[in-house]
Amino acid sequence: MTVEIPQLEFREVTPDTWPEFERLFESRGSPKYCWCMVWRDGPVGISDKTRPAKKAAIESIIKSGTRVGILGYLDGEPVA
Repeated sequence: MTVEIPQLEFREVTPDTWPEFERLFESRGSPKYCWCMVWRDGPVGISDKTRPAKKAAIESIIKSGTRVGILGYLDGEPVA
């Protein structure tokens, strides 16, 4: 029996990949409650802890060119 193992592709989160990052975080079961802002305090943190504020903050950070991580893709779709 032959088992085909899916191949993941990885890309850096950048302004160009923001739409995929957003799609991943808006998907069902995603971590949209934190938007990767839960551990960001100090100068890059935010005082408004609502979901929309966290999303806007991480979008601003990403679009400024700050490196925040990588996205994992399966069949061209962000999954991790």
